[in-house]
Amino acid sequence: MGRKKYKRLNRYGRSWGETFTDGAARLLAGRGYRHARCLVVLSTGRVGTDTLAHLLDLSPGVRAYHEPRPLLVAERLDAYHHIDEDPDRFARIFIEARSRRLASAWLAGKLYAETSARLTFFAPVIAEMLPQARFLFLHRHPGDVVRSGMRRGWYDHHPNDAFRLYPGDDDPVRSEWDAWDPFTKICWYWHAYNDFSLRFVRHIDPLRVMSLRSEQLFDASSGAASQIFDFIGEPAPPQEQIETQLASRHNAQSMRDFPRFDAWSDQQKQTLYRIAGRTMCDLGYPVDPGVREGSCGITQD
Repeated sequence: MGRKKYKRLNRYGRSWGETFTDGAARLLAGRGYRHARCLVVLSTGRVGTDTLAHLLDLSPGVRAYHEPRPLLVAERLDAYHHIDEDPDRFARIFIEARSRRLASAWLAGKLYAETSARLTFFAPVIAEMLPQARFLFLHRHPGDVVRSGMRRGWYDHHPNDAFRLYPGDDDPVRSEWDAWDPFTKICWYWHAYNDFSLRFVRHIDPLRVMSLRSEQLFDASSGAASQIFDFIGEPAPPQEQIETQLASRHNAQSMRDFPRFDAWSDQQKQTLYRIAGRTMCDLGYPVDPGVREGSCGITQD
């Protein structure tokens, strides 16, 4: 029989690698995190973030993750509702969840990148804590995101619905929420995520943020992938590798069926415009000419 391999543990029952990384995390904290380089992706999800993580990981200077643990599922919802009133609490949550990964990347001389939507609502405290953090606002046409959410059963007894976004008590739509069907709720979901991200990017140094449509990312001929690497200051992989990765479409949709936006009924499109029209306008997505200027969306700043 072969010899069993054991981790070398110190007197605290932790591996020496874990202890070393913990020490680096404390050192990084002691320096105020000013040396931590990272990229945070702001999105609704269902925009290609898994593929983006694989793409970023092609660069030798990047350590990229899609959904690292802890997943921060409940914390994401909490941050959406309370980040403004208690930023210190959410700063602590972020550091407790990600300090070791940030430190590990820093020790290796690499940029830490996290692409899932779960850090979106943590962006204000991350920007404050990590002066070298950069943000990629990756958005997709609402018709595609809503279709994906419908095919996955969002807001329709999905096991993760307990932690899915819902409007706060001060939101004008709160009184309507319980009567809405899943389709209408997903339209609002798209608006809520992108409205938050838009307000964030408007108040941050423009050199720290890049906005990009998901459709551009997956068009290998657009050069968008290389622009992302330029933005984070890391060398882009060869174009052939970029094209291969983009063609892989990691985490592509394969559940249920729901029509594409062009095949939606007039009522479905008008529901989307009523809920998310203002945000669509702000992001440059076309809105039905029948929707009067100034009537986009039902929420106000």
